[in-house]
Amino acid sequence: MIATLTYVYWIILELLKSLKQEKTGTDLKQFLAEARQDVYTPYGEWIKEGGRNGEARGDFIKVLSYNILSQNLLEMHPHLYKNHDERYLDWEYRKEALLKEFQEFDADVLCLQEVEGKETEFFNTHLEALGYKGIYKKRTNDKEDGCAIYYRVEKFDLKEYATVEYYQPGIQLLNRDNIGLIARLSPKNNPDRNIVFANTHLLFNPNRHDIKLAQVQILLAEIDRVAYRSSINNTNRYTPYHPVILVGDFNLKPFTHVYKFLVSGYLEDIQCTSRNRRYSDFANPNQLMPVHLGITDACQHYEVVRNRVQSRTEISDFKFVRLFNSDRKSLSFSDEQLGRKERMNYRHFGSGCLYHHLNLTSVYPHDQFRGNNATTFQDDWCNVDYIFYGPGRSRNGSKHEGELKLVSYLRLPTKEEAEVLKAIPNEACASDHLPLLATFFLPS
Repeated sequence: MIATLTYVYWIILELLKSLKQEKTGTDLKQFLAEARQDVYTPYGEWIKEGGRNGEARGDFIKVLSYNILSQNLLEMHPHLYKNHDERYLDWEYRKEALLKEFQEFDADVLCLQEVEGKETEFFNTHLEALGYKGIYKKRTNDKEDGCAIYYRVEKFDLKEYATVEYYQPGIQLLNRDNIGLIARLSPKNNPDRNIVFANTHLLFNPNRHDIKLAQVQILLAEIDRVAYRSSINNTNRYTPYHPVILVGDFNLKPFTHVYKFLVSGYLEDIQCTSRNRRYSDFANPNQLMPVHLGITDACQHYEVVRNRVQSRTEISDFKFVRLFNSDRKSLSFSDEQLGRKERMNYRHFGSGCLYHHLNLTSVYPHDQFRGNNATTFQDDWCNVDYIFYGPGRSRNGSKHEGELKLVSYLRLPTKEEAEVLKAIPNEACASDHLPLLATFFLPS
């Protein structure tokens, strides 16, 4: 028995030693190719085996989420890249490597973060040649990078889009320049169907989960506005929303309260009271969102929902939104500007609990036993990038539940496996984040 254990221990040591050996660029690419295989869900396996004739009636949609590393930010923080090979930090090299990756992934929708405004012409030109069209939102004030969503024009029509600014004048908690971008697309071969894509890059500061929660509350309210479909035109009796895919660099690790809120849809006040602040990773939600912004504890725009209920139509007009947005050159609206005869019902605010109705699920599994995936290095290899989707939750494991169905996703390396990559960007990785890739099926 002891001899067997000794032998197993020796094997493990040898494996770890081989992983830590210096690898060439070719070796790293081969390693990534082997480590990042497609993982099929039970539904995906069913499709592969010919279930429902390979689901011919509908659309397979491949989605990429990728923080491509702004060159401006790279050059502003050289200390973060002092151990890197400078050849692979050069933008002329990286932009060509990124385009090659886009071609290899062959996604239908590209959701990119840290895209520099001055480089959008480069990406627009080259991605247009590959069959894409895109929308872009730069971070607010003097920031030079932002988020972009590119979609394959032969597959989708753009029905609506919205830019989301987390910066709100005069509010200390919302004085950061992070943003989001939302696009409602319709498959060309099924124009009555819609799918909403939301792309964001939240605040980096690991100590300010209160700010991240406030940013998420704004983003969810805007997704709710764009994704809502009236009961009159809703053939799915389980949800009032078009299918949603929410992606981005959230700068959140699994198991933080903000992450749990996204996937559970609820945040209890017992986790958030001020007396527990020192034990929690954010402050009291009662103090997060000023009431005059009109965003309720259900992460909805009060005025949008009010008009939605009264008219029973898909009210998504920005005129019902109280948020400041520099793209529209408007300030928050007053009661008089909105023409209201009555003021807001304050029971929808300040309850100490937050919730949302989007029924989000993480594409990548994260739990106590599978929470060690790596997408980037921040003092240690960690996971801060996500793809969420809804409605698509399968509560009992049935492959038939949910309107938007997850087929497969590109596996992420574990923290231990990522050690092989050393410093990224490198010859095998064009950014300091690893891309996320998932395939969904939207039935006709």
